[in-house]
Amino acid sequence: MKHYMTTLLALALIVLGTSCRKEKEINLGSRVSLNPPLTTVTVDSRQAADISIGVESDGDWVVTVPSWIKATPAYGNGNDVVILSFQDNWTDGEENGGRHASVNIECASGATSVVVYQRGDPAKPSDEIKPISIGDFIKLPENGQIFELTGIVANMANMTYGNFDLVDETGSIYIYGVLDKDGNPKNFATLDVEEGDQLTVQGSLGHYGEKLEVINAQYISHVKSLVKCLDASPVKMAKEEGDVSLRVQYKGDDLKVSVNANWLTFSGIGKELETTLVNFHAQANTEATARTAKVTLSSSKGDKVSSITVEIRQDPDTGGGGGTMTDMSTITGAADDTQVEATNVYVSGITTRGYVATDGKVAVYVYTSSAPTVEVGDRVNFSGKKTTYFGLPEITNPQTDVVSKGNTVPYPTPKDITSGFDSYTADIAEYVTVEATAFKDGNYTNFRVAGATTYTLALSSAPTSIYDGIAENDKVQVTGYFNTINATRKQIQVIAVKVEKK
Repeated sequence: MKHYMTTLLALALIVLGTSCRKEKEINLGSRVSLNPPLTTVTVDSRQAADISIGVESDGDWVVTVPSWIKATPAYGNGNDVVILSFQDNWTDGEENGGRHASVNIECASGATSVVVYQRGDPAKPSDEIKPISIGDFIKLPENGQIFELTGIVANMANMTYGNFDLVDETGSIYIYGVLDKDGNPKNFATLDVEEGDQLTVQGSLGHYGEKLEVINAQYISHVKSLVKCLDASPVKMAKEEGDVSLRVQYKGDDLKVSVNANWLTFSGIGKELETTLVNFHAQANTEATARTAKVTLSSSKGDKVSSITVEIRQDPDTGGGGGTMTDMSTITGAADDTQVEATNVYVSGITTRGYVATDGKVAVYVYTSSAPTVEVGDRVNFSGKKTTYFGLPEITNPQTDVVSKGNTVPYPTPKDITSGFDSYTADIAEYVTVEATAFKDGNYTNFRVAGATTYTLALSSAPTSIYDGIAENDKVQVTGYFNTINATRKQIQVIAVKVEKK
């Protein structure tokens, strides 16, 4: 961007060589903002009145506009007023819809923008993509209509696809995957979007299981946050009393710190090269569960304020692996979107995307979204959000601590569901067993159950090792945890603990 800005401004100055303005090296530390702040404007379809926008900067800037908008002046230095003029969007009664585009004011180290919406000929109802608050968006019917959303990026879970929460003052919506400017998936990391940035996307409302999401989210633009934490959240610390620091960079005129927990105290700010150290002192954790404090960091410059939240998580006092085991029925029975914690429970099953946690009676699937770091036989403490996935309790966004390893898991007696397989269902991760015959289903190995004409058996996100030695037409006994019923593929899915040849 710096090279682009230097070249663009230099060309502009050369073209206007008769101007009294002398060419100079661009101020690489410059910033730009609008006064008063402005994010969107709407203008008439013809004879639209000019719009004045106030630009404030401590360096050089340039305005980029689409062909139907004219900016005067198109570049400048310091504070100035830019006049936007608009071509008519009118065709004497012929069909012509509304249109919109961004007016970008860019400097060497940043940019700001205004989205201009121009009405069309009323002979055609406008099909333009309109901005909407997140609170209003989540109340819409799921009819595929596309809207534009702007909010703050929070709880980043995956940088390849772009999985995170988008939050504004009216609500929050989950985004599972963002398409780049060219419509390509799995390219989110190249967009340089981080937690705390203001992001604009377009997409429609949908759901995955019980979770509302933005469907086919398309990247439009983003504005970098004034504050950034270089440490991944949550920042972990030992159970003992001690100090912990966050490495922070901020671009505003100030840095404000607030903490929501009484066991963690803000103790001052230090410096480490170009990084600010925000220091805290923690009391010892004498409880058998981990605890988390949320630290809010804010920075402001002019009318712009950026805030991010970082979690500091303190290890539990497990007493060398002892402590009371959580009754898992309290976890599975919690209301959806409740933050829950479990202590000293067993890992009793593994998939490539999570693990099963149990107290020996009741089990729940803990969805990690990628390969878990725990193993069967571990005793763990975990915390996360209780949700419902296709009718079954599930834990998402978990944090897991291993208390001890190599334990014998107290599996209950499995329920044999071979007879009446087609009619089987449950509302918990029930421990089951079933006799079946292996068969190839495309690239997968699935299983047919004698007497079942509606459903086949599939293993949920099973590690490839679970299929070792299993060939087509082999008769097997599958034992594991009921996971869901896939009505589309006509499958009953089980998280396999063991697959034994008969």
